[in-house]
Amino acid sequence: MTPVIVQNDGAMDFGTIIPGTGLSRLRIDPDTGVLTVFSGNATIVGGTVSRATFTVSGDANERVRITLSQNRVDLTRVGGTETMRLNRFRLDGGRNRFLDATGTAQFAVGGQIRVAANQAAGVYQGSFALTVDYF
Repeated sequence: MTPVIVQNDGAMDFGTIIPGTGLSRLRIDPDTGVLTVFSGNATIVGGTVSRATFTVSGDANERVRITLSQNRVDLTRVGGTETMRLNRFRLDGGRNRFLDATGTAQFAVGGQIRVAANQAAGVYQGSFALTVDYF
């Protein structure tokens, strides 16, 4: 079989957020890419919001399983040591999928970010792992 190749087409991005008076949780829907304030009173003020997107390549019409290897990562502020938690990773559908006749499939991942009341301003970065296997 041809090895499965996973390509990251786009990063998850929560845009620009102003912290609220307490802990806030904001979620990107994996199906729609829409960002909502799930709890708390942080304010979404703009920027580019996007779910993480991927393309899987392999043998045509084969079945694959997507596994999100983590359920929590800490994002670190660029130029600092402050962190924010990214968790509740979700796929835009089932974890079992079929590659199409050309041997590809696309999928997206959404997640939740926790913004503290005293969250330091800046850009926060991190990464999460996933695995795609034939089965």
